[in-house]
Amino acid sequence: TIQDHLIKAYSGTINSDILDTDLYRFNVILDAGYSTEVKKSIVDLARNIRQDFVFIADDTDGNQFTVSPQESIDWRQNKFNIDSYYTAIFSQGLTYYDEFTGKDLTFTVPNRLATKLPTQAVQTGLHYPVAGQRRGAIDGFKGYTWMPNNAYKEKLYANRLNYLQTDGSKTFIGSQSTAINTSGPLSNLNNVFTILAMKRELNDLLQSYVFELNNEDTVNSLYSEANAVLNNYVSNQSCEEATATVGRTDYEKQQRILRVSVSVKFSDVVERIVFSISAEK
Repeated sequence: TIQDHLIKAYSGTINSDILDTDLYRFNVILDAGYSTEVKKSIVDLARNIRQDFVFIADDTDGNQFTVSPQESIDWRQNKFNIDSYYTAIFSQGLTYYDEFTGKDLTFTVPNRLATKLPTQAVQTGLHYPVAGQRRGAIDGFKGYTWMPNNAYKEKLYANRLNYLQTDGSKTFIGSQSTAINTSGPLSNLNNVFTILAMKRELNDLLQSYVFELNNEDTVNSLYSEANAVLNNYVSNQSCEEATATVGRTDYEKQQRILRVSVSVKFSDVVERIVFSISAEK
């Protein structure tokens, strides 16, 4: 079946080159209305094998759209209860009129992100959340599969299901959680994009030092270059702090090993604003 072939493709059975992070470099795989089992194979590729990209999943099961927020939550809890910051799930569908066929077609939010993510990567950078009214606005559609009320927004957020919301005049992405089940820096999608970009850039730098002399000059040079890379991420507000240490124990030196450790402190994002106004005499 097509599903079986897709699972084999994403597991590297058909072509193992997809497992090679140096040969094929990509930052994102976007769900194409895959079945839940195919989704799980991509989760495995991202979390357990490559560990260098984000899977942007939808909440469909083989192009079967959910019809309510509760159905989306049920699917997440019972069929797709994965725990990974390498995956982010975006719910709901949007209906557009197709002038070529004269029909209404329904697309997932990841379909729209196929345009929004590369545009934002160029304009502002993916260290800014692709959510909210400024960067997460969605327009041009005729309708949607469902829209959560405030109570369901809380439930979707608790289940790490990103959702669309509307204020009557604008419709926009209302959350940017990853599918990790605990709260922390890597439960925010923008931070994961940052850490993966940082990891790839640093890895390229580190590989250039393989077969250099294992002495203090090399240690000091790598220390300077690694921290220069990290300072760029602090300067563009990807994170608050980022530092690298370089060294090795006597045993590691005998084994021709050089160890680099990186510590990153991320900036928080505003998710809620509490507003009050008072009139004084």
